[in-house]
Amino acid sequence: MWSGKPVAYEIAARFPIFWLEICILAVVVSNLIAIPLGTISALKQNSAIDLVIRTISIAGLATPSFWLGILLILAVLDISQAAFGAPWMPPIDYVPLWQDPLRNLSMAILPALTVGYRTSAVTMRMTRSAMLEVLREDYIRTARAKGSDRADHHQPPCVEECAAAGREP
Repeated sequence: MWSGKPVAYEIAARFPIFWLEICILAVVVSNLIAIPLGTISALKQNSAIDLVIRTISIAGLATPSFWLGILLILAVLDISQAAFGAPWMPPIDYVPLWQDPLRNLSMAILPALTVGYRTSAVTMRMTRSAMLEVLREDYIRTARAKGSDRADHHQPPCVEECAAAGREP
C-alpha cells in the first residue's frame, strides 16, 4: 500500500466510523427518495407516474448493489468529464469527518447512494402500501362522497394517519 502500514491496521483504523457514517447517510438518502416517491405513487395510483415509480422501486430490488455501484462510478466519471473536461473521482485516502467534512462526504456519497437506493426500494413500496390503506379509510371515502376536493384530504390527514398508526407515511 502507499502508506507503508499493514493492511489490517488500515482497515481497523477506518472500519467502525466510516461504516457508521455510510449507514447514516444511506438512511437519509433512502428516506429522501422513498417517502416522497411512495406518497406520489399512492396518490397517483394506476397512472403513468405510478408505473414509473413502481418500476424504479422494482429496479432497486432487482439490481445487485455491486453493479449499481459500478454504474454510479461510471456515471460520475462520464458526467464530470462532460461538465468539467476532466473526470472526477472521490479521494482515495481516508479523511475523518471532523478534519475535513467536505472531503469526507465526497468519499462517502457514492457508497451511501448505492446502499440508500436499494433500501429506498423497500421503503417506497411500504410507503405506497400504507398510503393506499389510509386513502381507503372510511373517513376519506365519506369526505369524497360529500364532495370534498381531493386536495382537502390527502396530504396532511393521510400522512398524519400513517404516522399515528405506526406506519411510514
